[in-house]
Amino acid sequence: MKYGSVCSGIEAASVAWHPLGWEAQWYSEIEHFPSEVLKHRFPDVPNLGDMTQLFSNKTFLDSHIDLLVGGTPCQSFSVAGLRKGMEDPRGNLTLTFLSLIDIKKPKWIVWENVPGIISSNQGKDFQSFLDGLEEIGYICDVEILDAQHFGVAQRRKRVFVCGQSVDSILKERTITSALTIAQCLTEILHGILIEVLSLYEREPIKSDRASLLRDGVMRRMKLFGILTENCNYKNWQELLVDVFLKHHPVQKNWDLPLGGKSQKELTLEDLLMGLNQEGQSTLTEESLRKALEDLYEVMKLYTTLTLTKETIQSKISMFFQAGESISRLIARLSDSSPNSLSATLSSLTLLQELTNYARQTNSNIFSEMAGIYEVGDFLKQAQHRNAVVGYLNWR
Repeated sequence: MKYGSVCSGIEAASVAWHPLGWEAQWYSEIEHFPSEVLKHRFPDVPNLGDMTQLFSNKTFLDSHIDLLVGGTPCQSFSVAGLRKGMEDPRGNLTLTFLSLIDIKKPKWIVWENVPGIISSNQGKDFQSFLDGLEEIGYICDVEILDAQHFGVAQRRKRVFVCGQSVDSILKERTITSALTIAQCLTEILHGILIEVLSLYEREPIKSDRASLLRDGVMRRMKLFGILTENCNYKNWQELLVDVFLKHHPVQKNWDLPLGGKSQKELTLEDLLMGLNQEGQSTLTEESLRKALEDLYEVMKLYTTLTLTKETIQSKISMFFQAGESISRLIARLSDSSPNSLSATLSSLTLLQELTNYARQTNSNIFSEMAGIYEVGDFLKQAQHRNAVVGYLNWR
């Protein structure tokens, strides 16, 4: 992994990444003392100086980097400062960081700052930064980490934004890229479900939250090139199926009757019955493809504003099939990936929403679903994962 670093300081990132074999291509630091430290500790890595001047720097322009890392000045966002945000020249370096990303188009980005960035200017500064990352094609994860939990005798909370370019996700056929896409699709489906149920099946949500909900769904669709003029959905579908087949051989399909029970009469024990029968299927290529096609149909209805109450009632089993299959895919891929917690949480949240709806509705959803005991199998996995997530949250 080759990386470039801005606002480098004494280069904590290099201390962490050197044991991994990652190679710094250049640093960008202007303060005298840290620059001298960099010269002493990393004599073979050039310090390009002022990050605002990199746009005309030949070394910067000619370099190839897989990752750009930086912690732009925090003083303008800190609760201990004047909190001028982006109006402070130091805070404005956050936008310079975005411009550097746009020029180099690295596969990965890592950005760090104080927790005060989240509330600066009522959250608008951080939103602008995340909007900028999204606009230039990056999907990001945001975490607040505390140094005391990572071997440092100091309470030091910091916001970390880690992003990957959508183009690189599409080019890869890895478990990590498949989990990222599956999580995005799960969150799209969840957002659509909440909005349409609030319109037709339950108490309406507040207009400002509804607006944010729709905005989030549409942003994800736009970011992943779904339902745009040059639609990428077929590419995403083939990527998910390819990764699934690569890591999980085709299994024969298997179906069991409901025994005349409605979903309200079914208990967890009913759903878990027969799970030990040899040859039971979990997820097949055929069922995964159908689920992805169903989800695509739901998204088209959503964007064309044709999801009426009647449409929802007729298509609700489609929601369940798509949600169950994509959540099952996440569970299966998670067994082979250490980076699956976020995707697992998204799938569990969706399943909870679907389960709550099934308990309240009058329509017999499960009668329209093939392989109901497959849902029971997945619920068993979900219970285990939920216990693990609960333990991690406790820790």
